[in-house]
Amino acid sequence: VKGTLFIKTLLDIKAIYKLVDSYLTPLRKRALYNNGKIFCNINAADTRTGRMAVTNPGLQTIPRLLSKRKRKNPIRSCFICKPGYWNYHFDFKQIEMIFYAVLIGDQRLIDTYNAGRDIYTEIATYAVSDEDLAYIKENLGDPRQQLKHLSLAIIYGAGVPGTAKILQMPKERATSLLYGYLEACPLVTEYRERCKHELHTKGYVEDFFGRRYHIEPGQAYKAPNAVVQGSCAQILKIALIQINEYFLNTPSEKARIIIPEHDEFITERPSADSDTEITFCRNVVSAMQNIKQLTDRGLKLTIDVERTKTNWEAKKELEIT
Repeated sequence: VKGTLFIKTLLDIKAIYKLVDSYLTPLRKRALYNNGKIFCNINAADTRTGRMAVTNPGLQTIPRLLSKRKRKNPIRSCFICKPGYWNYHFDFKQIEMIFYAVLIGDQRLIDTYNAGRDIYTEIATYAVSDEDLAYIKENLGDPRQQLKHLSLAIIYGAGVPGTAKILQMPKERATSLLYGYLEACPLVTEYRERCKHELHTKGYVEDFFGRRYHIEPGQAYKAPNAVVQGSCAQILKIALIQINEYFLNTPSEKARIIIPEHDEFITERPSADSDTEITFCRNVVSAMQNIKQLTDRGLKLTIDVERTKTNWEAKKELEIT
């Protein structure tokens, strides 16, 4: 018991030093030179898939609210709202997985998402055997979270070794889980084969937005992830453009976009009454959902909205329906 406590304490100290050295100290230095503000570079097409990169400093890598050991992370609490303003966080919910479902034509998952149900919980009902599900519950915890890791691993093109590493399980169990999933979802394999064929015949695969991804045929397993990541990036860019137009056309809102962060972004707006606030958020959400390439395919994206008037860590969910 004492040895376990010592190791846990050592890991806690290491985690704190990492937060201080990697984030707190360099961010504090930048803030001191800019009257408390931190500026960064945003490149709209810095990665191969078209994902936006926020660098110098890398504000997209600021740790989330909770660490792996469920301890609060103090770094985000250092980012405070402008006096008299609220910050609003708009996040595309489960966007990678639902776009992949649209990509491969999995109507079952599309209907689940449009009905407001959780995709990964639905996958667990038909893509995992009772034996594998029992193993996950007993050894890994929340089945929904593990099915999320598995689904994303499949998008990334992971095989048995990769799946075993991601889910931290023996290869025999990973084999059962992976092949059971692929057997229950044949559209995944069909799409992989289609990507492989397109790479051999055309030298690239293409997404709904016309962007081409040139990948070596021998690395065809990377194609689905490239298309998904690139498409998610394009969806966010279209949404940001439409939201910026809304802000420009309604100067009375006095709102502006602060920064994109993966599949979400942060805006700020002066404090107002609740009715005006709800209308503002609904208009932003509408701009995020009204993307022709997706609405033409029967998909209405779900958006999570959170707000805070103090700091980044203190954000809370805002119900706007």
